Amino acid sequence: MTYSPPPWTLRGRFAMALQPLAISCVRAAIPPE
Repeated sequence: MTYSPPPWTLRGRFAMALQPLAISCVRAAIPPE
């Protein structure tokens, strides 16, 4: 679990919104074996 700023801050809200998107992008970038 990586450190994330509090969700009530703009940066924290941005990070929370971006995390699932980044994870799905990484999953899509890695071809299934």
